[in-house]
Amino acid sequence: MDNQLNELDTLMRIARQSGVSTDTLIEWIREQLIMPGEQPWDDEAIETVRRIRRLTNLGVNVAGVQMILYMRQQLIQHQSDIRRIQQEMNQLRQLHEQEVARLMRQFASELDG
Repeated sequence: MDNQLNELDTLMRIARQSGVSTDTLIEWIREQLIMPGEQPWDDEAIETVRRIRRLTNLGVNVAGVQMILYMRQQLIQHQSDIRRIQQEMNQLRQLHEQEVARLMRQFASELDG
C-alpha cells in the first residue's frame, strides 16, 4: 500500500514538473511511451515527458510519438558510435604516424650507415 502511495506521489510530482496531468502521465505509461520501471525519474525522464507533451500538442499521435522517440534514441546511439569511432581513428592515426616516423629514422640510419 505504501509503495503504491509512493508511486502515485512520484507520478503526481513528475506530472507537475512536466506540465501534464497525472492522468495523462499514467496514460502515456500505459501506452508505453514512458517506461518508468526501466529508468529512475531523472532529468532526462522528465524531459522525455515534456517532449511527448510538445509532440502531442502538435497533433502527433501515439504511434508517431513512439517513432520519434525511437528515432531520437537511434540518433543518440549513432552519435555516440561516431564519437567512439573518431577516437579510435585518432588513436590509429597517431600509431601510424609514430610507425612512419620510426621507419623513416630507421631508413635514414641505414642510408647513413
